[in-house]
Amino acid sequence: MNYFENIFICYSPVHITAAFSLSNKKSLVILPRKYESTLKFLQTKNVQVKYAYIFTFTDKTFIKIFALVYNLIISRKFKYNCKNLFIPNAAHHGIRVISKYIKFEYLNYFDEGSTVLSLIREKKISFKSNQLSKFCLGLFGIKVGDNFLDEKFQNHYVFYPNILRELGSFKNVKRIPPVKLNPRAKKLLKESIFLNHNRESILFLTSPLTENKWVEYNNQEIFLINQFLNVVRSNLSNYSIYFKPHYREKISKYEEFLKQEYFYLLPKNIPSQVLSSILNPKLVVGFHSSALFEYQSPQQIISLSKLINTPQCISLSNGLKVYQDYFKELNLLENFEEVVEFI
Repeated sequence: MNYFENIFICYSPVHITAAFSLSNKKSLVILPRKYESTLKFLQTKNVQVKYAYIFTFTDKTFIKIFALVYNLIISRKFKYNCKNLFIPNAAHHGIRVISKYIKFEYLNYFDEGSTVLSLIREKKISFKSNQLSKFCLGLFGIKVGDNFLDEKFQNHYVFYPNILRELGSFKNVKRIPPVKLNPRAKKLLKESIFLNHNRESILFLTSPLTENKWVEYNNQEIFLINQFLNVVRSNLSNYSIYFKPHYREKISKYEEFLKQEYFYLLPKNIPSQVLSSILNPKLVVGFHSSALFEYQSPQQIISLSKLINTPQCISLSNGLKVYQDYFKELNLLENFEEVVEFI
């Protein structure tokens, strides 16, 4: 049986990036092949990669069923030994199937940050497991939690541990080290993405709010971005506008924006933890992702979450208030009249 110091099971580009940052000894990273492009910017020393069918929260039901059945059939191919097993979700049925034959000493949680964790802490949102699927997997001896953190984790690894500690609900909180790109990777990244360095930039870090059904109406996030741009339109003549979609978003949502001059779309499979090494926006606008704080250059960081009156976004805004103690440039926008002073 193959032995690794660490094994990481990932279902997003951010998880993959975090796994590579934490891999200081012999490690195995298990990930979906559709995110293979993320790997080319990461240092592969000490790391082996294995591909698996791992679905995400918003995938269609038939994709989830196929992935579960397929991984049940081949689950013995994931027969490994390790000291530390890292998973980003105790209630993810696909991850639990893949980890069935992985023997480990310590189970660890790892994910991008504390905004979603603050939601769970406040019990304003549920990611509760499908009970029928949970029952069926139980017949195969596979344990599935009812929520992200429904497990006894040895450690909780996030990018901003101080904030998670301040929330007070989690013990053994540790930091995921920042991503370090070597000169070759940084050169490759610059060649892969067009950036207009002749103009100041505004970066929109978008979120799958419609996909998650966390909005008052479909594409409310697009409407709010449009409102923001309309308010500052007269001041945009010297700016390039970049959109960085979340990996689960439909890019088609942003097609109308991209018809305008100096509007650009960044790859959704390259996380901000990587992009921030070459992109220096003057202003970052988004909703609730902790990726808002990955960029070193912005004079202002604006969250639009307070403008969406759903339990999830209200709770996300409350979670972001903790960040204001650490990031003085963060503004939780309450009306668009405030926007003009930021540009």
